Amino acid sequence: DGVDVIVGGDSHSLLSNRDPAALGPYPTVVTGPGGQPVLVVQAGSSGRYLGRLEVAFDAAGVPVAWDGEPIRLDQSVPETPEILVRVAALAASFAALKADVVGATDVALPGGSAACRFGECALGNLVADAMLWRTRAAGTEIAIQNGGGLRASLPAGPITRGQVLEVLPFANTIATFGLSGAEIVAALEIGVSRAEAFDNPGTGRFPQVAGLRFTWSPARAVGSRVVSVAVPDGAGGWAAIEADRVYRVVSNNFLRAGGDGYTVFAEHGRDAYDAGPNLDEALVGYLAARGTVAPRIEGRIRRADG
Repeated sequence: DGVDVIVGGDSHSLLSNRDPAALGPYPTVVTGPGGQPVLVVQAGSSGRYLGRLEVAFDAAGVPVAWDGEPIRLDQSVPETPEILVRVAALAASFAALKADVVGATDVALPGGSAACRFGECALGNLVADAMLWRTRAAGTEIAIQNGGGLRASLPAGPITRGQVLEVLPFANTIATFGLSGAEIVAALEIGVSRAEAFDNPGTGRFPQVAGLRFTWSPARAVGSRVVSVAVPDGAGGWAAIEADRVYRVVSNNFLRAGGDGYTVFAEHGRDAYDAGPNLDEALVGYLAARGTVAPRIEGRIRRADG
């Protein structure tokens, strides 16, 4: 109650009074708990539109009139010279940082939605390995990174700091915490809960991992899709994860706070430390330490038929 305007995001929905493909009018008007109008606007995604809404309020602060429509940002919108000068100045100072070569890969590493949201991806293995490497002094054993956080691919060849920032653009920090084996399995269940179909929302939660391997089945009911989970046995082999043992886990602060549905991290993380180095800096350090990498899909995540 008392909210007048809601600016939505993340679902990428377009509200418009002109576009026949829009999901509703701009604004879409709903009724608040107190009977007052509430204006809902959303302008698609990826900077294709600029939302514009004008609202008039009465003396009590209740909307009484409104008008608006997303503005399509295409070549019909002239660039502003003053802004171009400012952007050029900022870009010049950032160009050298972006061009800094921090390592190399012998193989192309696909990322983005199709590559890392439905199964193991080599780029996910690289990032998860870097997380474990960066936090080894904290005793971490298992790394879990959401596939939706890997936003770009890396071609074979030199890797620049700018490319790392394209892969990991969210400035997430590294978080470390303890979870029991049973809680880790519960987290993996959350991770695979939307991965049976490409058109599902929430597929970005799919886990890319290091320090464990697991098998899951999309044919099973949500909550019981994980078939098996194994961790290193200390003798070069693998053993079933122990339900009652507490393992030291590294992830990112978004997941640790319950993002992408990982409520088990927020509710059960023991001795949590969320203010570690930025995830992109961890990857930069890992690449710099190794020079050239060649990550591959190695069976960390297996998909079963039933």
